Amino acid sequence: LVPVLLSSMLLTVAVGASVVRSAPRAATLCRARAFLSSSVSTAVPSLDAKLITESPDVVADSLRKRRAAEEQFDNLEAIGKLQTRYAELSRGISEQLGIRKQLSPQIGKMMKEGREDEVGDLKQQVAAASEAAKRMEEEVTTVEAERARLLDAIPNLLDPRVPDGADEEDNQEVDSWEPKAGIRPATGKWHDEIAVDLGCLDTDRAAKLSGARFSVLRGSLARLERAIANYFLDTHITEHGYTEAAVPYLVGRAALEGTGQLPKFEEDLYRISGEVNGRDGPLER
Repeated sequence: LVPVLLSSMLLTVAVGASVVRSAPRAATLCRARAFLSSSVSTAVPSLDAKLITESPDVVADSLRKRRAAEEQFDNLEAIGKLQTRYAELSRGISEQLGIRKQLSPQIGKMMKEGREDEVGDLKQQVAAASEAAKRMEEEVTTVEAERARLLDAIPNLLDPRVPDGADEEDNQEVDSWEPKAGIRPATGKWHDEIAVDLGCLDTDRAAKLSGARFSVLRGSLARLERAIANYFLDTHITEHGYTEAAVPYLVGRAALEGTGQLPKFEEDLYRISGEVNGRDGPLER
């Protein structure tokens, strides 16, 4: 298994005999970075509306390396405008609420003093301020939704070590070695073929149960999978300071949006249709 850091048009882990820095497009960062020089700074700023507004060139440069469509650059400009409008509305709401807060006690005081005939103008100002704040709050909701929609479509920033390039021809080889036993096992069979021969792996039955991309494990192979999982967890808990946590198998949409899985990979996830607990149906993690 050879780690490769591809250029801005392509990023993956490949089987072969060389470590490569290669060119961008799919851009899912792989563990190849662990094999590369740690002396190079890999700090990548957090991609959010603030960064796009204050440093649009940083995001635009990453999009150019990805050979992004022109629509993505238009989205950058739109997000910047929406962020500016959001700030304006937030200030406006604060100002209007401030007016209401300032005048309301005055109205109460005048009413106690029996000066009801003098509070009409102040009441109108308070009502106008409340109505203005309400209108701006409604617009804020619209602005936030549109900003979030556009921001979700902007891909993550590239690691600064990713070389610029259009395809695999622009990959940069970092290191290489020769597999001792060649690519195919000496037995002539892959591990899944051996598992099928031993009766421990049944992909046909899994397909009948759940569809493609599932497997049924039996006997020693099922025990082996459980043992490996336990070994992994126990090692990290006892030796590396991790805390074990049992979390839900299903999560709400917001959780997957926060981790960057949605909306890009929505078609690749399993979901429950309809609302659950008042939220958009959970999806498998």
